[in-house]
Amino acid sequence: LYLTLMLYGSIQVGIKLFKVRESILASIVGLTAYVLVFTIIALLTNVTLGFYGTLALFLVTGLSLSNIAPLSKVTLRIFNVSDWTLLGIIVVFGSLPQLHWDAVMANLYIAKWYVESNSLAPIAESLTSLFPQNAITYFAIFYKAGGLRMLQVAYFLPLLFSLLIVKKIISRFHIGNIGKAVFYLSCMTPIVIFQATNGYYDNLVAMLLLAATYLLFYEQNTSLVARTFTSALLIGFAAGSKYFPLVMAPIPLILYLVETHTLKRSWKFAIALALLPLAPIAIWLFRAYITTGSPIFPFFQNIFPTPLFWD
Repeated sequence: LYLTLMLYGSIQVGIKLFKVRESILASIVGLTAYVLVFTIIALLTNVTLGFYGTLALFLVTGLSLSNIAPLSKVTLRIFNVSDWTLLGIIVVFGSLPQLHWDAVMANLYIAKWYVESNSLAPIAESLTSLFPQNAITYFAIFYKAGGLRMLQVAYFLPLLFSLLIVKKIISRFHIGNIGKAVFYLSCMTPIVIFQATNGYYDNLVAMLLLAATYLLFYEQNTSLVARTFTSALLIGFAAGSKYFPLVMAPIPLILYLVETHTLKRSWKFAIALALLPLAPIAIWLFRAYITTGSPIFPFFQNIFPTPLFWD
């Protein structure tokens, strides 16, 4: 029930508030916003209020906003035998006990402890809880919604969304059988299956960057303002999980400047595009600074020494 309500609220906000005209991308954008709102509320109050407050806020927002023109939809009929085989393998392997150190002792451990302690405060025995935590709070929401089984859904969804986006690319550009074979072979590699069946979140970051790229360059049914704004949000969320997506942060702004004429350009919006990718990570940088004295703990110890936390 919670999963259904979360996804319904997310897609409604993605469509109606962010004006994304494609259902897959609207779901991704809405879910990203959902996790960010939960994070802010939970940091200011606690995890329980963050969970139920975000759920209520998104449902009310999605239901209260006016309807817009029909959006492009996707059905499971686009999946073929290879797709179902891949997804079946992911479900089976994802149902096995979690044994990998970083997944069990860091990512999922932190996500579970946030829920059990009802707080997003850093965890004393886990220094990685001082790193940017967007992906961890994503896991925490699903764990709060339904325990361990919902965690499996959390690391299954990024691959499912990525698969749907790539299927759209293959269909749109009429990629031949060789291209399709390369795609399926790459998806069947151990690293992809590994990432989609445990508590690592590289697939989540990759999915966000893939969605941002598709929005920027291939989604024609969504306005330039909506495409660049939502892409900047997705890139910022990804950077709030791992730092490297920041290299893509200037792209939405550059595209906006290139595709708009000077007289029709909004410089306020341009400034917002420049700052937006930094907002989702700034939350965690401030939290790290308050806790350790370093906003980018544990890096640059020569500038921001933290001897009580890092030797």
